Amino acid sequence: MHNEGNVPPRTHNLIHLLSIAPIDLSDDKSEFMLSLNRFQLEGRYPDYLTKMHNICNESFTTAMISETNKLRLWLLGKVQ
Repeated sequence: MHNEGNVPPRTHNLIHLLSIAPIDLSDDKSEFMLSLNRFQLEGRYPDYLTKMHNICNESFTTAMISETNKLRLWLLGKVQ
């Protein structure tokens, strides 16, 4: 385990977490993480809720969930 005895930072910023993780991502995976990060940060502000509602139709959301699950499984493989 890379983090034994180390408390992880209290953040939801995926870009920051990636910068301190000992994992190399391809450009495609980095771009996808950047996309996910924008949803996390923008979702905290009311001005962006309407914008997100317009973007997140069923097909977009289904594709994002599928890609997120693929990335999650890949990351799990890296830390085990």
